[in-house]
Amino acid sequence: MANNKEILGDEKLTAQEIIETNDGQRQRISSISEAVQARITRVSSIFMVLVAGLALFSDGYNAQIIGYMNPLFKQLYPDAFSSTIKTRLSNAYLIGEIFGMLFFGYTIDKLGRRTGIFFATIFLVLGIIIATAAHGKNDLGMFWMMIVGRGVAGFGAGG
Repeated sequence: MANNKEILGDEKLTAQEIIETNDGQRQRISSISEAVQARITRVSSIFMVLVAGLALFSDGYNAQIIGYMNPLFKQLYPDAFSSTIKTRLSNAYLIGEIFGMLFFGYTIDKLGRRTGIFFATIFLVLGIIIATAAHGKNDLGMFWMMIVGRGVAGFGAGG
């Protein structure tokens, strides 16, 4: 029976390999399949951290972008952009997130995590599209469409 050196054709690999784990400790493994599994787990962990970081950035960006747009809206639409509209634009996303957390928490328990994440993403993208494409017969109508779009986006972000 051939040993692992002959099968792999590599003098450096043996049946007893020592690998470094994610936390920096060394671990002895007994087969090559365990080494492959350990590498996949490490890559998966790094990928998960990167995706979570992007999601955190996206959530913060969507929540705060309206604060940077307020001075521009005040200059472009001085009559329609009142303090009430400013407050509603700022709070629509946060209120949508609260309702999204409540709704998707229950939905994910009943339908599963993947289904819940899929629909939360659909709501997030749909809300961003509505807010971006906001228009109306007058300036006030445009702001109300933007408020609704930000609420829908917040609902998706809450999921």
